[in-house]
Amino acid sequence: GLADRGRVIDLFEAVMGGDAAQALDELKSQYEAGADPLVILADMAEFVHLVTRVKVVETSLDDPSLSEVERERARGFAARLDMATLARAWQMLSKGLGEVEASARPLAAADMVLVRLAYAANLPTPGDIIRRLEGGETPDPAPQGPGAGRSGTGKSDKPVPVADPAPESASPAAPWEDAPDPKSFAEAAALVGDFDIRLAHIVETSLRPVKFAPGRIEVALAGTAPRDLAFRFGRTLERATGRKWVVSIAADSGGRTLREERDEAATRREKAAAALPVVQAVMERFPGARIVDIREPDTPEAATAEEAGAGKKA
Repeated sequence: GLADRGRVIDLFEAVMGGDAAQALDELKSQYEAGADPLVILADMAEFVHLVTRVKVVETSLDDPSLSEVERERARGFAARLDMATLARAWQMLSKGLGEVEASARPLAAADMVLVRLAYAANLPTPGDIIRRLEGGETPDPAPQGPGAGRSGTGKSDKPVPVADPAPESASPAAPWEDAPDPKSFAEAAALVGDFDIRLAHIVETSLRPVKFAPGRIEVALAGTAPRDLAFRFGRTLERATGRKWVVSIAADSGGRTLREERDEAATRREKAAAALPVVQAVMERFPGARIVDIREPDTPEAATAEEAGAGKKA
């Protein structure tokens, strides 16, 4: 299901050039080669994020995980595309990823996302429209087809709205008062569980933490983890906290997954409990008995069990 990063950039170039036909052909070609449409769009969103970062901080290209092709092409797009266009592409891709993931026909859903992006690429941004109106100009009608460019060619007497561009701002929602602020990888995974139980399960079993800092997490993939898992993890954390999170894949093998840590801790507790004389006496008295749960004396569950036992004795 993985996508060729170079071909993903080719697809992005076709979309941002307003060539919907070429974009659909390229997507179909990648799909027939075995790439997952969801992964293709997720990789494209990651590239949009990279180009946006390069436009703001050029040292973003120093990331050792980037190939030379990615560096050169990201630098070129950062020079050609304005921030409003990148912001619109990011927001439309973010919305489109959810549509593809929920669709019974992911390839068709991805097609529609690319068509919207291609046509939106030829539309003026809200800022452009305002500047033209303030200057006494009449804004051009929406282009009527792929390649109907920014120069104003390809106009029609009867413009048809073909895209619903997202708001111009790309900034994530400002953190609200008392917003969750995870201090560890485990807390971040638990927070994701409040929004997406299935995703939280995959994070617990398929991500090995490498580094954790506020707003930035480095992980290693375990087993057959989905390629877009880091992207989905970061996006859900943004929804949960109202702030930007960057989750990146590290070359390091990482530590144990949360599930492995929990299983190891449970095994250690069971061995420690089995070594207690009173437990060994019970095991000897009742052959075949086994430990099914361990509760600490100060937990509410243990207190409830004690009270119930005392009530029966009374």
